[in-house]
Amino acid sequence: MTTSTSDGSGRDELDSQPRAARLRDLWRYLSPQRVSILLISVLSLATAAASLMQPLVVQRALESVDSTGHLDASAVGALIALVAAAAVLQGLQQLALYHAAETVVLHARRSLIHKLLHLRIREYDSRQIGDLVSRLGSDSTMLRSVITSGVLQLASSVVIIVGATVAMVLIDGVLFAAIAGVLASSAAVAVALTSRVQRISREVQERVGGVSARMERALGSIRTIRAAGATAHEQDRITAEAVSASDAGLRLGRINAVVSPVNSLAAQAAFLVLLGVGGLRVASGDLELAQMISFSLFLFMMVMPLGLAFGSLAAIQTALGALSRIEEIVQLPDEEASDPRKAPGPAASHRLEFRDVEFAYDTRPVLRGFSMTAEPGDMTALVGPSGAGKSTTFSLLERFYDPRSGSILLSGTDVRDYSRSSIRALISYVAQDAPVLAGTLRDNLTMGEVDASDEECWSALDRVRLSTWARSHRLGLDMEVGDGGTLLSGGERQRLAIGRALVSQRQVLLLDEPTSSLDSRNEHALQEVLQDVAQDRTLVIIAHRLATVLAARRIFVVDDGVVVGSGDHESLMASSPLYAELASHQLLGARP
Repeated sequence: MTTSTSDGSGRDELDSQPRAARLRDLWRYLSPQRVSILLISVLSLATAAASLMQPLVVQRALESVDSTGHLDASAVGALIALVAAAAVLQGLQQLALYHAAETVVLHARRSLIHKLLHLRIREYDSRQIGDLVSRLGSDSTMLRSVITSGVLQLASSVVIIVGATVAMVLIDGVLFAAIAGVLASSAAVAVALTSRVQRISREVQERVGGVSARMERALGSIRTIRAAGATAHEQDRITAEAVSASDAGLRLGRINAVVSPVNSLAAQAAFLVLLGVGGLRVASGDLELAQMISFSLFLFMMVMPLGLAFGSLAAIQTALGALSRIEEIVQLPDEEASDPRKAPGPAASHRLEFRDVEFAYDTRPVLRGFSMTAEPGDMTALVGPSGAGKSTTFSLLERFYDPRSGSILLSGTDVRDYSRSSIRALISYVAQDAPVLAGTLRDNLTMGEVDASDEECWSALDRVRLSTWARSHRLGLDMEVGDGGTLLSGGERQRLAIGRALVSQRQVLLLDEPTSSLDSRNEHALQEVLQDVAQDRTLVIIAHRLATVLAARRIFVVDDGVVVGSGDHESLMASSPLYAELASHQLLGARP
């Protein structure tokens, strides 16, 4: 196998301009709530029916006074019952609305949580983490409004508007035509304005994501920022992002600020037309007073839903702006999407081999015909100047990326023939920065090995010389390490990360500069542990300290993505000028 997969080195699948979200996209989130939507629709129709019947009952009561001189008690009772029923039904409708809304938001967040944890590694490398997280927070929250004040409220408003319109036409078509002209003009203005809302809403959310990304970056490096005296500068940069988000929000607010007065003006104009034209028609005998009052009630009943309908259109467009950002991530392929289902079978040994591997980030070549082997039962070391491509080899072994060409073999089989999860189940990888997660010592030691016993945890801590320190704390394995291990020293974080690899007992162990933060005493102790571990595992180390390199059975010298020498220390001192130079300049440390 010599060709790469789509998640190889290149950016052949660069993100295109994100498309606007459509109602069809929104329906994918709403469709699991079909039963709730049906219930809400029934409640909405019942509420609308109870409301629409009220003016007719009022008209009947007034007509009874005109004809008999007495108020019809049954009509009054019916009116009270209708008002009470409408209130109860509306309350039930709101309860169902919020239940459906929270369920939709939860569905969106579940999709995002899964996707954010399963994206291809290149997505994390090319995007701002804070912006990704903001989609889980503020963007998904905005979907709530599309339920509570969006689609279903729009449908409810339309029912009342249509019902009131039919009733008004039947009462007096001439008066309705006069009022309809006023309302139609305001509707045209509102629709024209709300058509811009989705684009601006997405811009607002993107800029809010930018604020989150900037703040996350600053808080993650707060010690460096404080030490450099750059706090004020970072504050200005984050504030500038916040001002940019505020400016976009103000543009959105200006649109809504126009829509609301237009609706109010239309309602006032409709009321004036009602008084003028309706009064003339009552005076001329073309319209009875009871009919005029009934018509007025239907008009008032329609004006509020009409305003709500325009507000719902704006809410839908705003939510679609947020949904487009959610969909941008949800539609990205999972890392495992195109993986084969094959899992590595049991092997007597796990020999690693790179055969003429080439790899590049974007268009920047990193490995150029890289070849090496790592035998089980041995410690293999990679050395070379910074940027030579050493850490990239570990990323390829873990299948964070796949090579452009060449092969990486595990037990004689190309790793691309196996799923990423099955390959990673065989490999323990300690990255160069020895990452430690917020939580307890136990949480970090058992990451990926949740069934590991306390005895195994203490054994690993003992081997990396952390057990005495951990036992001195009253909480032991339950002591907190801080966000990113901030409560630990650099050496403690590094040893804890190595301890986690020892707990896993996986067959391949990759260590990227495992002793860079250790003092000579702990380094020597760790070297003894690694030599012991290497007896029954395949161990590959990226090292810059000579003491670590000397323990390796075989050393590969890497420069500019190519192996320029291999052998043990003595042979390389004689045959590799680069290795000799690195050693002489103490880049590798000194012999103990």
